[in-house]
Amino acid sequence: VRWRLSTRTQAGQDADDRDLIEMADRLVLLVGKGELYRALAGLAQLHLDENKAIDLLERAVRTTLNNAAAHKALGRAYVENGRDAEGYAELVIALLLDPDDVEALTVLGRWHLTAGPEERDGAGENVARAVEALERAVSLDTANRLAVQALAGALIRAGRVDEGKQRLQESERLQAQAIEDDRRAKAAAVLRLNAEMQMAKGDHAGAVDTWRQSL
Repeated sequence: VRWRLSTRTQAGQDADDRDLIEMADRLVLLVGKGELYRALAGLAQLHLDENKAIDLLERAVRTTLNNAAAHKALGRAYVENGRDAEGYAELVIALLLDPDDVEALTVLGRWHLTAGPEERDGAGENVARAVEALERAVSLDTANRLAVQALAGALIRAGRVDEGKQRLQESERLQAQAIEDDRRAKAAAVLRLNAEMQMAKGDHAGAVDTWRQSL
């Protein structure tokens, strides 16, 4: 909108142009507020003030009603604080807005495993829904350890024990890989720092060798 207006003289701007830019500014302000509320909610959660965090996340949702991330964050906060029905509703809204959100699918799958009626038929239906959500999450991101781990538990609960054990082994492999990747990244960072120090001292041959180790 600003680019469009910059191509016209001030005199050439009509009332519709001015209304449009004012509306755009209001929308930018609203989106910014939503992000601010979510950031503040994260700080409140770090300080274990869950009630304040939920209040801020509710404001974020009201400010940006079509923001899937805001609904997902609020849904997670509800579920973690025992407000299961409200959490479920927010997660469903998040998935309606973004059906391929792996994190929302994973949280929803876990919700199905722990919520709902205790009767045998009802519990079986919940497990089936959990498997469905988690299988979709894993199909979208096969390397997501949390989704794979949750799917393993859901499959075992559903009686598909062999598949569940395979998924469990897969999640353990992914966890080990994540730990190794983190270790290698830290080691490479140290080597890069050493190489910079060697270059500063004029030890270019040593720096080259250290850079090669980092690579």
